[in-house]
Amino acid sequence: IPKLDATGKNWPTWKVKLEHALGVKQLKGYLNGTVLMPTHPAEQHSPVWIPTTTAEELEVADYERAFESWDKKDCIMVKHYIGSSIPNTLFIHLHSKTMGAEYFKALCEQFESQSIAISIEKQCQLGE
Repeated sequence: IPKLDATGKNWPTWKVKLEHALGVKQLKGYLNGTVLMPTHPAEQHSPVWIPTTTAEELEVADYERAFESWDKKDCIMVKHYIGSSIPNTLFIHLHSKTMGAEYFKALCEQFESQSIAISIEKQCQLGE
């Protein structure tokens, strides 16, 4: 993945290459937010809920395994791909976000409209 220019001038290329790289690794759902973080079983109960049955303990264990897998793919892989391919001036605005999809959404919001304006400007220059 190329380094995203701080001005976003290579945004379209960077975005396509990021999506392709994560797609090859079957991580695109983490990038676009369709693979959701697992929900802890306690969220279906009162705030003081503690698993007491074997079934509840298994449910918590299943959640912990699912969360570990999700976290590895989202935080360790997707956030790393994005963070290592953008300049520090952009990363500083993303570091407080918790999910890779939030990183990507923030960058899309910042550069999508700019990318359209650049495309129109180039088309106008070519037409002149």
